[in-house]
Amino acid sequence: MRHIKNENGYALVMVILLVVVFTTLGMGLLAMNINANKQFNVKEDQVQARHQAEMGVLHYKEEIKRVVESYDFVTYKNKSEQENLMLNGDLLCNKINSIKIIKLSDLNDKNYEVSIVSPCKTATDNQLTVEILSVGKTLSTFKSIKNTFKMSPPTILANQPIKKFPEKPNRPSNYTPKNSNDPLDESGYVEITVPFITKKQEHHFKDHFVISGVKGNAFTVGGGKEDKVLVEKDLYMDGNLYIQNHACILVRGDLIINGDLTSQSNGGEINIIVFGDALILGNENLKSDDHLFVKGDVYLSQNKTKILKYNKGSSGNCKAPDSWYEPLKPIPDINKYRWEVQDSIDPVYL
Repeated sequence: MRHIKNENGYALVMVILLVVVFTTLGMGLLAMNINANKQFNVKEDQVQARHQAEMGVLHYKEEIKRVVESYDFVTYKNKSEQENLMLNGDLLCNKINSIKIIKLSDLNDKNYEVSIVSPCKTATDNQLTVEILSVGKTLSTFKSIKNTFKMSPPTILANQPIKKFPEKPNRPSNYTPKNSNDPLDESGYVEITVPFITKKQEHHFKDHFVISGVKGNAFTVGGGKEDKVLVEKDLYMDGNLYIQNHACILVRGDLIINGDLTSQSNGGEINIIVFGDALILGNENLKSDDHLFVKGDVYLSQNKTKILKYNKGSSGNCKAPDSWYEPLKPIPDINKYRWEVQDSIDPVYL
């Protein structure tokens, strides 16, 4: 029987070696790919967490804007411009510091949480600052951002000094006061140097109405049941406001009487409504059934003694035309001054 000898078995060894080598290389490449994928996922989680933290910063910025825009500037007439800005800055900071911790979660376990690091405070230049920390989270990855928000103070006050008491309106530079009882153009500023008498009439002054240089009875309501006077801004007189019988007077600005306020009505309905402040330097002689309503502050006598509340009746029986009430003009110095939240942000990534 014949045996065949094959001395080329090394080919099988080579095949086995090649299989081992390629298997090793494949496993190495697979391990590298898995590691790279893990690193990519970690990096992606970090980027997502940072984005979440940035969203927290933007969310808090909107909350600050909401608080700033809803804040009503309070004018203290016995304070200077700087004192008013400091007082209002502190009040606004209190509202900003009361913003609750902002936290957002969703189904993908991505969220952010914002808290105050350094509470809101007022600088000497009346700029407000508040520092917050926003922490973004994605799965088990956290990223933190610190940001300081700055709010610039209003500047309009510099051109409109705050008055301590109601004052005589400024006369337009090209205006000449009227010195006769001729019919008045009530569409703009009106100033007269003669007594003003109304009887069973309606008047609607669209601007300031000033009676200057008249002593005694400067403004007289002469009786009847149809006297209605609306002044859209300030009503000022150097003398007395004398009402004989029946009156409906609405002043949407300030009322300044450098004389007496006197009523001689016999059961006639008298209603005076002032949406601003009232200054009465003489005596106030209204009867018990007369109605004087002042929404703002009231100052009486030559010493300008301030009366905190001065409402006699509700003035609800003043049957003025509906057009007198709409649209009602805003009270001066309210809702006018706003801090401005700076658009630029300067985040510090931790």
